[in-house]
Formats: sequence, C-alpha cells, structure tokens
Amino acid sequence: MKFKNSLLRTSLLFFLLLSAFSANAYLHPAELRIKNTSQRHLTAKIMKQTSGNRGIKYTIVNINSQSNETININETGNYYLKTKAVFSGRDPVYKKGDPFKVYVGSDGYSVLTITFSIQESSLPDPLSGKQISKSNFDNDSD
Repeated sequence: MKFKNSLLRTSLLFFLLLSAFSANAYLHPAELRIKNTSQRHLTAKIMKQTSGNRGIKYTIVNINSQSNETININETGNYYLKTKAVFSGRDPVYKKGDPFKVYVGSDGYSVLTITFSIQESSLPDPLSGKQISKSNFDNDSD
C-alpha cells in the first residue's frame, strides 16, 4: 500500500509539473512588425534591455527596401532597435531607437509595428556644396 501511495504522489506531481510546463510552452509570442518604407536595405538588430539599461542582441533581421518582416519575441521585457540602412552610392545610416515594452503572458501578447523611412532625393541639396572658411562666408563677394 505504501508503494502505491508513493507512486500516486509521484504521478500527481509529474502531472502538475507537466501541466505547468505545457501552459507556458503554448504562450503565443509577441509580434514585432517592421515596415521598411525606404529605398534602403535595412539590417535591424533587436536588442533586449538588461539591468543598467544595457542591451544584448535578441535577434537580427534583414529587410529589403519596401518590404516588411515580422519577428516573434518570446519574452516579456524592454527592447530597442539598432539599425543600419544601406543604399548603393550613399553612406550607410545608423540609428539606435528608443526602448519599447513587449509583453508575453497567458492573458495576451504585444503586437507592435515600427515603420522605418528615410526621405531620399535626387535633387541637388543647395547646402551640400564644398566646405568654406568663416572668412570666406563673411566676405560679401567672391
């Protein structure tokens, strides 16, 4: 009889642990949707904030121009993006975004959309001429 009760307790404990594990294993991940509306190829590092506002790379994704990607995030926390946008013949643009909160729980999950855009122009920029000195600027004639 003692063996039967011990087996019953072990089976019950195993069932409870399996149930708890299964409930967490089937949580729907949060969705981070990144829309790249620029003409540049975008490399985005999704960074998870740790203590002291430091970050570690959660994942990295490459997004072609005028394309979208959805990244699943399995952990609640604060995240931010580090991006590199590349266009042939132009300097890359690097940015670090502000933190955003992601939630994954038994009662729901976050669905976030971030849109990346850069205004490109083929028209000449009147302020992008050659560099001059202050004295040259102060002179009213050339």
